[in-house]
Amino acid sequence: MSNPIVRSVGILLARIAIGVVFLAHGLQKFQQNGWAGPKAGFEMMDVPLPAVSAFLVTWLEILGGIALIVGAFTPVVAILFVIDMLGAVFITHIDNGLWASDGGYEFVLTLGAGALLLAVVGAGRFSVDAALGTKLPWLAVDSGRPAATVAPPTDPTHTRFRTRSPRLRVRTVLGAASRKRLSTDEGVLFN
Repeated sequence: MSNPIVRSVGILLARIAIGVVFLAHGLQKFQQNGWAGPKAGFEMMDVPLPAVSAFLVTWLEILGGIALIVGAFTPVVAILFVIDMLGAVFITHIDNGLWASDGGYEFVLTLGAGALLLAVVGAGRFSVDAALGTKLPWLAVDSGRPAATVAPPTDPTHTRFRTRSPRLRVRTVLGAASRKRLSTDEGVLFN
């Protein structure tokens, strides 16, 4: 998408949708019989360190969901969600096949892919990351510049190669010693 506003609005809408889903799942875990519910669920699914994992995943989904919605620390939060979803795929859902209706990994794979995309493209213009971008340059904020745009050359001699004159091209490529030798050997190139 070459229009930076449309691109940033698309990123904003996707970021909010993914953030809302993660927030809802985190709140669902938090509200299930206190900490005992998620811990018991993680034990049933054979998640390593079920008490610690349940605590970390619940708070990641709650706080990370809010962070995605507002676009704060998006690359970091999104990578944490990718790791979370990889764990969900390989620990819980992989044996059930693809379809979510059968307990498969379809839904968590989609959430992980969306999180990966946000980690790569950043939060967009309409985000906390964009406001902090000058203070925290490591934030992957979408610059609004299309990916196919090529910056003009910074080397002033680079434009010499675009000339149609073969004589100028030879002068640019050859060093002074070679030019002198050519001018004495052939006499016509460099008078």
